[in-house]
Amino acid sequence: MQQAKILSVFMSLIVIYAILINHKLPEVVQFLCSLPDPSGRSALEYVLKEWVINQHNFYGLFERQVTTIALSKLLQHILVAENTQNLKSMMVKGLCSPLFDITSWILYT
Repeated sequence: MQQAKILSVFMSLIVIYAILINHKLPEVVQFLCSLPDPSGRSALEYVLKEWVINQHNFYGLFERQVTTIALSKLLQHILVAENTQNLKSMMVKGLCSPLFDITSWILYT
């Protein structure tokens, strides 16, 4: 994924992750958490950072729907699951603010 410089290639890779997350969320999270990224952190953190930075550039109705639903499911999983403390401290770059902490979000039910 680090080699993908063309948006369509990068988007295709993210769509694959999104489809997997939509169907097998806990397994994908566990798998990506077990792999290191190039800097030694969790591969999930790397994928999420790149995903969030580029989400607004994705084109195609299917791609946007699948990736948005997957991000929503992933956020819900991180906030609700008990054994995701390391994921709750993850920082990702967004468009509205330089950095935001996902633990500061409030869930209203």
